[in-house]
Amino acid sequence: MAIQKTLGGGACLASGTETSTIKKNCFHGFTVSAALPPTKKLFQFGKMLGRGAYGSVYQAKCQNGCEIAIKEVAVDSLKFEMFAKKQLECLQHLKNNPKHNLICFFGFFNEGRHRYFVFEKGGDNLAQLISKKINFLTVEDFNEISHQLFAAAQQLHQLKIQYGGDYKFENMVFFEKERVIKLIDFENSHTEEKDRPSDTTKVLHRVSFELINLQLKILHKCNNFNYLESSYKLITYSCDDDCDMKMLELRSDQDIWLSDIPDRTRDFLIKCFSKDKKILEELLEKETPFYPRSSLDVFAE
Repeated sequence: MAIQKTLGGGACLASGTETSTIKKNCFHGFTVSAALPPTKKLFQFGKMLGRGAYGSVYQAKCQNGCEIAIKEVAVDSLKFEMFAKKQLECLQHLKNNPKHNLICFFGFFNEGRHRYFVFEKGGDNLAQLISKKINFLTVEDFNEISHQLFAAAQQLHQLKIQYGGDYKFENMVFFEKERVIKLIDFENSHTEEKDRPSDTTKVLHRVSFELINLQLKILHKCNNFNYLESSYKLITYSCDDDCDMKMLELRSDQDIWLSDIPDRTRDFLIKCFSKDKKILEELLEKETPFYPRSSLDVFAE
């Protein structure tokens, strides 16, 4: 049975998240005073940008010509009800509390046997950009990428959102005009509830591994064998049960670190592998040590 069309929340201004493809103060069809919620025919659907566990994401345009991204989810999916509740709670919370490094959510609508989630459209995938530009990345670029990835983790912590996606470069996009990296894909994410507390520290292990591995690629960009050997060592360090001892070894292992990475940065990244939740929470609430930083011009060239 087809579900009724419903308006996914109230007005959502694009100001503060304006890009070259988003018009300032455009509601993209979501207005409090609208007699009817938006429908699929009001959006011009383009190519598929990606596919997730619950549906596909399409490039689209709203009726004002703004480029956006729309995720289409089949409501007759066996997983839909559980997904929908968790997803909507998280996305509505994100919509009401927009953050600099988290993708902006505008609203949703139901039509036929599908639900459509409307987001701002991101730029290039960060993983692809890094792969293209690895030979040109500097320590300053590394610091800026690190700072923004940790900023996104801190913003999740502030919102008490437990991120359910894989916190890696593939789930991040780069906005060239603003030089901003944003986290996408909030499938399986949830906000904190009395009977379902969120653990916002879980992303730190992953983000630290991604960043240490990134500077390994910069270090060994001309020697793939050395990179693979060092990457394997990093995996061994990060997965060892005797975490404290292995972290001391990791800090001093010269095969792992760029010579220009200072001790303060190494210490910060290594602490992210700690099993002590108190230490991890402190990292999410303190200033990051990544400087000097760049404006990521390398990704705009």
